[in-house]
Amino acid sequence: MAASGSLRYAAAVSLLAAAYFGSAKLGLQLATVSPYATVVWPPTGIALASLLLLGHRAWPGVFLGALLANATVDGALLPSFLIAMGNTLEALAGAALVNRFANGRDCFYRPQDTFRYAILAGMGATSISATVGLFSIWLGGAFGEAGAGVVWLTWWLGDGTSVLTIAPLILLAAVRERHLGMPGRLPEFAALAAFTLAVGIFVFKSGLPLWERPYPLSYLCVSPLLWAAIRFGPRETAGAVFVLSGMAVWGRLTDYEAWSHESLLSLQVFLGLISFMALSLAASVHERQATHQMLRRREEELSNFLENAVLGMHWVNAEGIIIWANKAELALLGYAPEEYIGRRAADFHADAGMVDDILRRLERGGEVQGYEARLRRKDGSLVHVLLDLNAHRENGRLVHTRCFTRDISERKRAAEELQRVNESLEMRVEERTLSLARANRTLAAEIQERRHAEALVRDQNEILLQMASGAPLPAILDSIASFAARESGGDLCALLLHGPEGTRLRVAAAPRLPAAFAEAIPELALSPDSDLPSTLLPAVPGEGADGALPASPWAEYRRLAARHGFPACWGAPIVSAGREVLGALIMHHPSPHLSPSEKDRELLESAARMAAIAVERQRTLDEMRRVEERFRLLVEGVQDYAICLIDPHGNVITWNDGAERIKGYRADEIVGRHFSCFYTQEDLRDLRPEEALRLAAENGRHREEGWRVRKDGSRFFASVLMAALRTEDGQLGGFAKVTQDITARKEEQEKLKEYADRLQFLSRRLLELQETERRAIARELHDETGQALTALKINLDLALQTPAMSNAKYLAESADLADSLLRQVRNLSLDLHPSILDDLGLVAALRWSAGRQAQRSGFRLHFDADPVGGRLPIEVETACFRIAQEALTNVSRHAEAKEVELTFRRAGGAYEMVVQDDGRGFDAESKLRYAAAGLSMGLVGMQERAALIGASLDILSTPGNGTRICLKVPLRPSNEGIQGRSKAGIG
Repeated sequence: MAASGSLRYAAAVSLLAAAYFGSAKLGLQLATVSPYATVVWPPTGIALASLLLLGHRAWPGVFLGALLANATVDGALLPSFLIAMGNTLEALAGAALVNRFANGRDCFYRPQDTFRYAILAGMGATSISATVGLFSIWLGGAFGEAGAGVVWLTWWLGDGTSVLTIAPLILLAAVRERHLGMPGRLPEFAALAAFTLAVGIFVFKSGLPLWERPYPLSYLCVSPLLWAAIRFGPRETAGAVFVLSGMAVWGRLTDYEAWSHESLLSLQVFLGLISFMALSLAASVHERQATHQMLRRREEELSNFLENAVLGMHWVNAEGIIIWANKAELALLGYAPEEYIGRRAADFHADAGMVDDILRRLERGGEVQGYEARLRRKDGSLVHVLLDLNAHRENGRLVHTRCFTRDISERKRAAEELQRVNESLEMRVEERTLSLARANRTLAAEIQERRHAEALVRDQNEILLQMASGAPLPAILDSIASFAARESGGDLCALLLHGPEGTRLRVAAAPRLPAAFAEAIPELALSPDSDLPSTLLPAVPGEGADGALPASPWAEYRRLAARHGFPACWGAPIVSAGREVLGALIMHHPSPHLSPSEKDRELLESAARMAAIAVERQRTLDEMRRVEERFRLLVEGVQDYAICLIDPHGNVITWNDGAERIKGYRADEIVGRHFSCFYTQEDLRDLRPEEALRLAAENGRHREEGWRVRKDGSRFFASVLMAALRTEDGQLGGFAKVTQDITARKEEQEKLKEYADRLQFLSRRLLELQETERRAIARELHDETGQALTALKINLDLALQTPAMSNAKYLAESADLADSLLRQVRNLSLDLHPSILDDLGLVAALRWSAGRQAQRSGFRLHFDADPVGGRLPIEVETACFRIAQEALTNVSRHAEAKEVELTFRRAGGAYEMVVQDDGRGFDAESKLRYAAAGLSMGLVGMQERAALIGASLDILSTPGNGTRICLKVPLRPSNEGIQGRSKAGIG
């Protein structure tokens, strides 16, 4: 991508340099005052247009073309270099000024931009090249006969004319033309081109047979330029300017003697001036056409807006004729355009003379707002509308009115309905006025009743507030009793509740009740029932001369109350929501013939209901406390499980001792925190806490196992059960979370898995080693024992075939072969299982094996062993012998040791066997990891043998410092020396 961009850049620079060079050589053909100064200099326009189109990065093309063109004049490098610098600075400055102040490459579409372009680029920037060129010519001594002023003016005019004739054509041809209409103009364009060529030939080409032209005709060039500017656009105008300028140069080249230098300067000034004027005129025409098209689009948009507006609109001329109406107006009245437009507006008004009235108002004031009228629809129905009108005038004369129509039929109907309602209300007000006096008479009673009701509600709310704030039950019942006594007009109230045995009542609240009466009530065997109010009413005449009460469970209470000065009493049972009778509320009065009113009964029942609520609430609170206490004792008594409650957002609410023991947090440290603090960073990144809450909420419970983090940062493996807790209406109330530390079980499982894997691996390796051992034994029997037997057979055959006197040689060889064969079989047997271990014991077997290995490998052996005091178990002796044998074999194969020490001692409560060498050693940790991966059966076998007898094996080694292998066998009853075995095993 970068390479292709570089190639395009190089191609553009090269093409610009070539165009500059070619046009410069053409311009230098007309140099008269100096080899370097010419009145026609096309490269300036090419350079300026190229930098405006390609950017300032194209300046090397300008510099290179200018340097080559000027160097070919007379070969002077210094003036050529300075002139090339001036030409490049001229193009860069002109492009920068045009981009900054004249709208860049689009400078020919507005007259102000064209003017800035002519001033900044055509006059300002060109002075840089003229000044630098004049200095360069002076430095090279190439003035000739012309003076400095003539050279500078020639240079400046040549560059300026090129900026006004060449650059516009290139810019306008390269930039996409902004066509503003006038399609199908090709014939006119051809006519313009032909006319321009004709004018150019006629004005600038001498030798025509028409006349001798003793006077100038340059002004004729204006006509095609005006035609191009007015009828076409900036691009065609620039083309016409270029054609006329080219014709002028052509005439100069073909009729050299007919034109003097001064006339050429005048012609260039003329061409530059008319070019500037033509381009400015074309820009003005283009801008006017653009503005005209914009206004036309705006007019179309406005027309479309008015035509499709939701508000009805129409125009009426001064004669009252409708001249335009939009769709909303036509839809409102149901007419087609041809049925509505062109008719008199009065034809659609239901009220005669309304149009004339509107026109008179408009004549006076210019606009009318909110004019109500009735218009007739096409179907004959009337629609109420609100008209907003203003007048359009020209020269003070009314041309037409603009009317905005709003349908107010619904509002009108609503106003009429409102009027009817108002009239009805007025009649009702009159009627109500007559009854106002009666209402006023009852108002005082109603106000008093309302105040009493408000006080009643306030007292009840205070009692309920006591319940909500957790006040003690006796205080609440006292408030209820006081409330009932106060509202009943001074009667005494007693709240009686069931006692613990359920058959007697106790006094729960009895403000102002005599103490003797209150103390005597619990002695009565009473139980409240639904017939309580009637049984407590006082006796009525006719029940008996002595006023005896009818038989009732509450008759005794009635007599007790009468004895204490309350012959009249009535009550209501206190009943729970489950229809359980909790007690009774009794009202007492000293008047014997007083009966409760309906208001008293309602008050009594209301107070009884509040008492029931208070008692049930206390029961519920007591039960909740008992349940919470039992739950707390249960949870806090669990030490092996972390039990906690979590709110729906995951914050810890409760915390038991088991949770503190397992996770390390005290209750005051963890309550209120999010339970995600127990998760590892890996689980937090995977959003495992949020996932656990979601699964528990969706499924009712969620169980998982994983690593958790304690307060101190340590980890433990946990089994977690999380259950969702929901309210009766199914709303999520939180979660119960139970956590068990199963790290030990996890470690045991890992160990069992590791042991199983190792056992499987060892089993596989054992089979491989067995097969390897079989092959080694077979190879040993074939390569050595087999060959010896074959030689022995051959000798015996030869002995049988030769005379007796010659058999001695073969028999001697056979005897030697038999001895060698016997040694081989004995060595093979000892390698498989040395009999010395069974016959003489561990110490003797170690001494024999180490000495045999030292003799084979050439190292010096230091052997030291304590007496065992008997024989060790055969599995212990075998394991120790094989570990020592493997260690000595590794010394022979890998260590390159000179000294090897083997000791077997009893140290404390264990036997300790050490094999140590001074060989090259190895990296013990990496070797052990290598062995653990199953890649070294020697070390694995040593570790497995030590583990089978409960011993520990330590391997210490570093490169260059030898190796030390220490086996410690703990002393157990099974490992103590066993007497009675051969004493040859005692070291």
